[in-house]
Amino acid sequence: VLLPTLGKVQLSTPLVQSKLEELMQKPAGRLNRFREDIEKLWMAFVEADLHRRQLRVLERKLEVLLPTLPRDQLTTAFVQAKLEEAMQRPAGRFDKFQSEID
Repeated sequence: VLLPTLGKVQLSTPLVQSKLEELMQKPAGRLNRFREDIEKLWMAFVEADLHRRQLRVLERKLEVLLPTLPRDQLTTAFVQAKLEEAMQRPAGRFDKFQSEID
């Protein structure tokens, strides 16, 4: 049983491989629960990778944008509004990134 990779992270290790082979010998009910757990884990990896890539894009945009903004007006809300404007996104689009923008 081979697991996919995520970027440069190989998800198949000898330990994981042996556990998968062991679980393949178990009754179908346990195997189905295991598959559900693997799917949840994979989705968590995918979401984390997406978030990481989104942050990298925002970091690059901020590297260009921040030097152009007046220092005395640098608040999270102001920077977020200017970032959304520069990237042509609707207001509030980057609300989930406020802690990173701060």
